[in-house]
Amino acid sequence: MTTTSDRRQTAIDRINELWRTHGSGADTCCTAFVIDPRYVRCESGFELRLAASYGDNPFAGAADAPPGSHLFGIHVVGILEGQITIFEEWLDERAAAGGEPVEGAERAGRAILAGIPDGEYGDMVGEVRGPRVVCRSADRHVGEFHILLGDPL
Repeated sequence: MTTTSDRRQTAIDRINELWRTHGSGADTCCTAFVIDPRYVRCESGFELRLAASYGDNPFAGAADAPPGSHLFGIHVVGILEGQITIFEEWLDERAAAGGEPVEGAERAGRAILAGIPDGEYGDMVGEVRGPRVVCRSADRHVGEFHILLGDPL
């Protein structure tokens, strides 16, 4: 029987393979990824959501790199019919202590997303024609989705 933890890890492995949010080397990776329950529906039917990832600092070594060995990344993802893709690979980042266990990183990622006011959230998800109505769904977990590179339409 496949557990939630197994599905989560399979999804994280796929994110590391396709999206490479925390680097492209064998030694850099994402270890946690959470999806906000809020979304803005765009005219193509996608639910545009913010998501937070946790993992190695992919900018380490660059002159203007954020400090620390680990970071939380904020991303724009699109969900449509059981599929998820990334639209904005690195919208923003937040400092991380490093060495965070997966469950702690997921809690911290959810808290980061919850701290974004709805008005700012609507602006962050990107270009949407008409009013940006921020809706809310039940919690969604990355392991529920087929992870794609690019637009599934």
